[in-house]
Amino acid sequence: MLTKLQKAITEGNVCVIGPPGTGKSRLLVCLLNWLTQEKKISTFRILVFSFNRRWAKIIREQAARGADKSCLEMPINTFHSFCLDFLRDLAISGYVQGREGSARCLDEDLTLLNATQQWNFLWEVMSKLDQKNYPLSTSYMQGSSFTANSYMQEVYDFILRAQENLLDPGTVSAKFNPYYSKALSEIAGIYARYLKKLKTHGVHNYGLLLQDTVQTLKADQKLREQYQRKYDYILVDESQELNHAQLQIVDLLARENCIFWGNDDESIFSFRGSMSENFKKIWARVEQKNMIRLKHNYRNSKPINRLASNFISKNENRLEKKSSSSFDRGKVMVKDFNHMLEEAGFICAKIRELADKGVVFGDIAVIVKGLGYETHIVENALQQNGIPFQRSGTRTVLDHPMVRYMLQFLKLFRRPFDQTEDLDSILESIFLSPVINLDPLYCKKIMRQYRSGTGFAPILDFLEKKARSAGNTQAFKIQQFIAALKKFDRLKDGDVFDFLLELAKDDDVGLKGIEDRQWDGPSDFLSSVKNFSEANKHTSIDDYLCFLEKVEDSHFLEEIERGGDPMDSAKVQLLSFHQCKGLEFEAVFIPFINLEYIPATFSFPQSYDIQLFAYFSQKNRCSREALKRRHLENERRLLYVGLTRAKNHLFVTSNRTRPQSPFFLDLAKEADKLPAKRTRQKRTTLDQANGWQVRKRAMVLSARKAAGLYYSKYKQKKFLTFLNRYYPPDTWWTNRKATRNSWLPSDVFEPVFSFSALETYRKCPLHYKFRYYFCTETESSLIRTLGILYHRVLQDFYQNGSYTWEALRTIVEKLFDQEDFGFKALKSEYKNKALADFKNYYQNHLPSCPESSLNEHTFCFKLGGNTLKGRIDQINLISDDAVEVIDYKSGSKKYSIKDLKEEIQLKLYRMALERCSSLKHLKQKEVRLKYISLGSSHPPAVLPPSYYNQQQLEAWLDQMIQGIKQEDFSPRKAYSSCQNCDFKVLCERSYG
Repeated sequence: MLTKLQKAITEGNVCVIGPPGTGKSRLLVCLLNWLTQEKKISTFRILVFSFNRRWAKIIREQAARGADKSCLEMPINTFHSFCLDFLRDLAISGYVQGREGSARCLDEDLTLLNATQQWNFLWEVMSKLDQKNYPLSTSYMQGSSFTANSYMQEVYDFILRAQENLLDPGTVSAKFNPYYSKALSEIAGIYARYLKKLKTHGVHNYGLLLQDTVQTLKADQKLREQYQRKYDYILVDESQELNHAQLQIVDLLARENCIFWGNDDESIFSFRGSMSENFKKIWARVEQKNMIRLKHNYRNSKPINRLASNFISKNENRLEKKSSSSFDRGKVMVKDFNHMLEEAGFICAKIRELADKGVVFGDIAVIVKGLGYETHIVENALQQNGIPFQRSGTRTVLDHPMVRYMLQFLKLFRRPFDQTEDLDSILESIFLSPVINLDPLYCKKIMRQYRSGTGFAPILDFLEKKARSAGNTQAFKIQQFIAALKKFDRLKDGDVFDFLLELAKDDDVGLKGIEDRQWDGPSDFLSSVKNFSEANKHTSIDDYLCFLEKVEDSHFLEEIERGGDPMDSAKVQLLSFHQCKGLEFEAVFIPFINLEYIPATFSFPQSYDIQLFAYFSQKNRCSREALKRRHLENERRLLYVGLTRAKNHLFVTSNRTRPQSPFFLDLAKEADKLPAKRTRQKRTTLDQANGWQVRKRAMVLSARKAAGLYYSKYKQKKFLTFLNRYYPPDTWWTNRKATRNSWLPSDVFEPVFSFSALETYRKCPLHYKFRYYFCTETESSLIRTLGILYHRVLQDFYQNGSYTWEALRTIVEKLFDQEDFGFKALKSEYKNKALADFKNYYQNHLPSCPESSLNEHTFCFKLGGNTLKGRIDQINLISDDAVEVIDYKSGSKKYSIKDLKEEIQLKLYRMALERCSSLKHLKQKEVRLKYISLGSSHPPAVLPPSYYNQQQLEAWLDQMIQGIKQEDFSPRKAYSSCQNCDFKVLCERSYG
């Protein structure tokens, strides 16, 4: 294909098109190397345009490496960097100064405003508008901060899109007169004032860079011809993302020597002004012989390639392309789940499974949409499962963890501590930052102790006192931090930049210890603060934080401002659909494919929408239906880009808590058409065990090795490898605290047996020994916590006496808000699921006479000299002659006939009604036994009367009790129950 391209570039403009993975970028780099090495063309006579800084850096490094040159010798430009250099060169050469036909006078020190500075300029313009000429705008600006910032965001987007479409204020004002639209007319006037302010100060924003470059090249034919002669070849990567001004720049510089690379199916930056129609224009004017079609997919396996190709083919307005793949070892899974937590849990399990097969974490990506609630669900799941991850290329520099730390540190000095309402939250954020790096459990423990006390002001005194009394490493970190606060107190009234610079350099609480690759974000941030200090009269900490709050509230910061962090090969990559473009991974997860997430909800265009400018520049009005269809096509392209990042493993998931996405249904249908692939039954892997069990197993093996006893070298290596991968080595050998045994089998104290204890003995006598004989504590699990909460909800509901849905909902919200799940996103997810479960219960399972129900009723009776006790969840009086005994389950289990025949719990409750004195008034009534699964929509499981056999139940109870009394605690190995046993490490059958 390179040979064909080499021939084509001698015969006019060339267009290279191909689906993702067909080697477009590789071909671009190969062409660069051929031109510089074989043709001996200077790199400075080849103009290469890349879409953004990140991709320009990648191409520059690859091309320089292939040509054996330094990166400085391989200039790769973004359009903005080219325009900035172009205008600065003209200013330095004196061309612009007084030259007839020039666009405008330029300063040699041409300044490009960053996003925060642009916001500041626009704020100054809009805050000084007069009410007579701008009644609508002034009403918005005098409203709430949210209204003012939202309106400013709309105006800013309008101005930038107008500049990118080469519409000057005069043209815009003519289009948007007051009779056409008052609002748009006012925005056009603001555009003129904003542009005048930029020119007065001799500065540029991104749009003005493009405008001035186009205007200057158009105005002077000699200059244009000079630049056309300057370049032998012009290479334009990602041509489908060109906006109108960028395409004009290429046309003005070109002389039938352009090579365009692109694929209209990957045009996903329309919100930044790009127009896929521009690529179709390029395609239409290139001669047929100079069209290079790439077909062979080198990235995606056959199943992934076929799925993605069939999916994108549903877009109507696209250039047809063919794509083939030569390897078919890949795997595609399209699956939906009951809720988001289950979906996130599946992702974590699959990541661990892939890691055990040798896939490095850095070659796994989870692609999400933005930084919303769904992203936090994934982050929390990865954290809880001990999977290291990196959220790469976040939207702004303010999302960098080191920058967040510096901002939180600033807030401590904004006002006196005793007036800072969220001081404890700020301190907790600082303690958990990568700089202080306090142990999360220790941090949560001391902050919980503080919050449970009374009074707010003495928090620092509380922490200092706590740290002095503890005397451990964690306490020393707190002492060091409090000492640093006193040191920085003398700088709090000075310049904010000086303060942050001292903080960054500080030995105790500064950024000296962070890795070099993590400095991109903090350095960008410090540069922006320096610009703020130089451009403003008032530069105190309070001034800067007030300014920053306005910027953050308005979401004004552009992604173009964000320097990309290097990807860590030891961490799973968490990316947005826009950030993942141009990258590839061994495995890709795309979760939450539900309606309103992707595709996003269609809304009629705002005043700054690109379609509005397309209409005025192309005279092509789009109907609402056409705009909606275009919106869906844009969203389909976005998902297509995500699908094509996967080389061999692709997992697309959804959940049933939200309406289904038409995209998910399309993908599910396409996945069903893929050839079925037989796979072996996967055995349970080590990573499904609890981490503390693995640590104990590795410790026992090491002890056996040291004692000269037999041990499995394979298992020891396996466990230690697991620990190295998922857990810090200094946490391997943490010991559990000794627990007091408050009950021992003895002739003095009569044993009391409950159903849960007897059922534990039935499953495994050794487990019973550790749990009830030795009373060994086990780690609390999330499932147990939810089970307790669900039972408390029902208990409080029936004790409350108000049997309305509002009362039940209030109880659910109150109890779940009180519970500390560790993460707010998890709490919200569990609470929403609980509300749905109890709404289903209220509508379908509420007894007809709830005031007559007995709830959480305890029982105790004798059987053959042995005492049995328990608690019945609920007893409902159905009629004068019948009662209903119910046991609630918080899960979603569906009971089979076999389960009901073998179950014991409800049968034991049935026996309690006959033998317990407190229930004797129910003894002669007909009894119906029922299980209700609160987490499921399945109907209740009713135990048929014939399944209750009193003699069989008594024999079973006697057998279990005699085994316990005789201390028959031999382990009983069962695959399902042994896998997640809390005491597996102590079991000779499972281990040892």
